[in-house]
Amino acid sequence: MGANTLAQNLGISEDEATSFLTMYFKSFPGLEEEFNKTKKEAIERGWIQICKYTDKRYFFKQFKEMNEAKEKALSYYPEDYRFKSPDEKKEFKENLYLEYPEVREYWKTFAINRGILERRSVNFKIQGSSAVQTKTALLYFLKDWTEDCFPVLSVHDELLGYIKDSPNYNLEEGLEWAKNNMIKGAEYVCRSTNMFAEMEAGDSWIH
Repeated sequence: MGANTLAQNLGISEDEATSFLTMYFKSFPGLEEEFNKTKKEAIERGWIQICKYTDKRYFFKQFKEMNEAKEKALSYYPEDYRFKSPDEKKEFKENLYLEYPEVREYWKTFAINRGILERRSVNFKIQGSSAVQTKTALLYFLKDWTEDCFPVLSVHDELLGYIKDSPNYNLEEGLEWAKNNMIKGAEYVCRSTNMFAEMEAGDSWIH
């Protein structure tokens, strides 16, 4: 999220939110550059690569509408527009919007769709990677699960399973087995970061 949304969610000033985001990106070198690269590629291609190993993709349905709105807006601008001074550009746009108010709507349509695509390009890549990690973990589970310990339901980046608690079965060992499989699935997709998994046991679905 941007500084404005973060400020509203946390009940702080926008300046504080901006400082928080700046510190966040400084704490993870290369992350901001990766986000910007991902956004740029999505705007150019109209689709997002969710996972590089499976080449799973998300295609933005409004991509054509977004580009058509941009082309319509640009058709009102002279070829030498980018060479004009800031004051000349300001005066030109004021007159343009008065004479052709539809141009403002074209830019609005373009901006809204671009914003949606940029946000999704980052969010879907992160959330989609989590989903692929979980599915990969399921493959590890498949290799050696038993009637005493097995997964039941996959919910995005979470697995719900059954572990038999009896004198003949060690609950802690079952949890550790499940945890290790989750970590192996996560590490297969994200190989340059230390991954972890949290396991809980209860008589019903905890969440």
